[in-house]
Amino acid sequence: MNISNKLIASTIVLSAMFNPVTVLAATGDSAVTTSGSTDAIQQAKELGLLVGDPNGDFRPGDAVSRAELAKLLCTMFKLQVDSAKTSSFTDVTATDWGVAYIEAVHKAGLMQGDGQSFRPNETITREEMAVVLVHALGVDAQGKGDQLSNEDKAVTSHWAQDAVQAVQELGFMKFGGTKLPQQPLNRQEIATVVVGVVDRPVGDIQVTNGTLKIAGLTYEVSPELQGLLNANNTDALKGAKLNFNRDGFKITELKRLELNAADGTLDAQNATLSGDVVVNAPMTLKNLNANGKLQVQSASVNVENTSLASVDLAGQDVQFHVTGKSHVGALVVQNKASITTDADAFVEQLQLGDKSTDVELKGYVKHLVISEGTHAKITLAEGAKIDSVTAPTEVKLKDYIVDYDKVKANIPMVNNGVNQDVLVVNTAPQNQTVDKTALTAKLTEAMTLSLETQVGTDAGQVPQSAMDALIAAMAAAQAVKDKTDTTQTEVDTAIAALQQAITDFKASIVVDPSALTISLKQGAEFPLNSALSGGDGDVFLTDDSGMVMFAEGSFYNKRNIKKLLQVKRGAMEETLRFNTNTHNFDVFDADNTQVGVVEVDSVSNDLDVSQTGSGFTIHPKDSVTEGTSATIHFTLEQGGSKVGEVDLPITFDETAPTWSGMYSNSAIQLTSSEKITTVTSFPVPMESVKVEYSQLGDYSDVVGVPVISGFTVGFTGNVLTLTLNPDWLSAAVQAGPGSKFRITTTGYYDLAKNEPSNKVVEVNVSHF
Repeated sequence: MNISNKLIASTIVLSAMFNPVTVLAATGDSAVTTSGSTDAIQQAKELGLLVGDPNGDFRPGDAVSRAELAKLLCTMFKLQVDSAKTSSFTDVTATDWGVAYIEAVHKAGLMQGDGQSFRPNETITREEMAVVLVHALGVDAQGKGDQLSNEDKAVTSHWAQDAVQAVQELGFMKFGGTKLPQQPLNRQEIATVVVGVVDRPVGDIQVTNGTLKIAGLTYEVSPELQGLLNANNTDALKGAKLNFNRDGFKITELKRLELNAADGTLDAQNATLSGDVVVNAPMTLKNLNANGKLQVQSASVNVENTSLASVDLAGQDVQFHVTGKSHVGALVVQNKASITTDADAFVEQLQLGDKSTDVELKGYVKHLVISEGTHAKITLAEGAKIDSVTAPTEVKLKDYIVDYDKVKANIPMVNNGVNQDVLVVNTAPQNQTVDKTALTAKLTEAMTLSLETQVGTDAGQVPQSAMDALIAAMAAAQAVKDKTDTTQTEVDTAIAALQQAITDFKASIVVDPSALTISLKQGAEFPLNSALSGGDGDVFLTDDSGMVMFAEGSFYNKRNIKKLLQVKRGAMEETLRFNTNTHNFDVFDADNTQVGVVEVDSVSNDLDVSQTGSGFTIHPKDSVTEGTSATIHFTLEQGGSKVGEVDLPITFDETAPTWSGMYSNSAIQLTSSEKITTVTSFPVPMESVKVEYSQLGDYSDVVGVPVISGFTVGFTGNVLTLTLNPDWLSAAVQAGPGSKFRITTTGYYDLAKNEPSNKVVEVNVSHF
């Protein structure tokens, strides 16, 4: 079998390194050895460390002289071998064949001899080989000999005891039994030792551009790994441990990378690592694509513009910060942790281990898994969101999520359905006709998608887990459709759940890293109000990077396409710019090179879309009602070919929201029936809220609550919180049985620019 290009795993099993070997012929390659030794012999040949005689025979059972070992070491560690005119030893002459190699290893400190003599023709013993390895690899073996048993010490030379124990611990050689330290090594045993060292060297790492040196062994680095293993990462790689595949002295794949340098930054320059990464010290990982597992043992790790398939937060009280355009597939928390994701970064799935305790979430997690054995308490910081939760059916989220009632609106889906805790109860008459048309259409869409998509790892395919999730969602939706006494609320909930499943399924489709993809941004909304007269209901769609998304407080009449659509190449999001000549949105990469085009190529008949200046004006036609369904359709082209498309749904809303109010713990909370915003800027200007107090409740004794000194305003989603100053409360008012607050709001609207129908809200309060 020709294995000249065989990739040798650095995790080669060495536990049986020196087990007895059967030799059926005294000389020649016809000698039969165990398969592991045969492989080592072949590798030693291909590495140029050991060669056969002129007849092509390897002679595996022959002993190895000290001079032969000197030559092997010169080749293995790439020592400089100069012509020797004199010799440092009395038993080696300048005309001996091995004098140059002996001088080279002597100069390098690998082999010293016995002072005046080198004994070039004597066979190398096992304990001598141990000493050579300790010198060559720079291993600190001092005091290791104390760990040898008395029996082993009795058969080991005093000068070799530290080295013998050290190489045993490293797994390069084994002693004991028939493997006596002073026993000679034969050629096949030497081959096994040196190949084992080349497979998994130990020692300091030195990196240059294109090469990596570990304890004197020099390896070429494949181009795919040079972004990671280069001189710029020298500090971050200090003390690192590598586990790799190699082809000769060329590293072709990293199977495991253990990082131990504190406060370093490892910039992988978009290199892909197929193996695992272990971080044992606080550090930053940048521009890395890791298909294995990232195990965090340190107190903190930042990942920036990095794609991680799997993360295990195994350390205590870990601070895990996901920044830039990073993406984490599966994140498991084992203990206490704080997880932060920036605006463009997110975690696909967060799973709480059975031993996890307190978990703080700042940012966006797509899916949270709460297992039956989980006892963790989860705190959602302001603005944190979890798209969906999977938990045992008997689990109550309020037992796991701190202040659940305050944050439950940020958890819309639970167990593949709408979160029942935030559902609006359907008060429609029970005999009202239930319309299942939209649910049928959504089921058809999901079925078509599942039939047209294959399971696999190639581009255009999906993982089996994604297919299973879509099929389960289809089954749940079909059950609602088949139910004879289903309500419209149940149908609408099933539609929303199935749409979410379709969205998740499409997001899981494997893409070519070089291909562009188009999708809706998380939380993209496009409300229109056809009840507004003339052009008041028009919306201008542009690429203005200075605009803020409407849901965060911009004007109704302007929307930024960058807040609604995203075009990605791999994990990197590209930039959209409107082209006034072609009336398209051009796609640019980080180098400002145009790489694609987004066309507004078709729209619904209920909308008029016209190019205006640096964007499009979207005008709802007079025939539109709240029940109208419409979309804006976008097509992505790359290299002149269509590579993707997406529909942006339009929500027509002509219904005014309503306020409801309550008082508790020195705070008045107004809750809108819909998400609200202001026409002006965000945060909310305090002069848009007026608060009055009446102890009697009839406002004959009305007292105005002063702004700033009397109350402050907080505004999130559909909740307006007015926090009253306790000092003002105790000094200015005293509550009675019929006391009330009266709140007057101005400048508030839902996302379709409908003002609340009740701008004045009364809140009952009996005590403070």
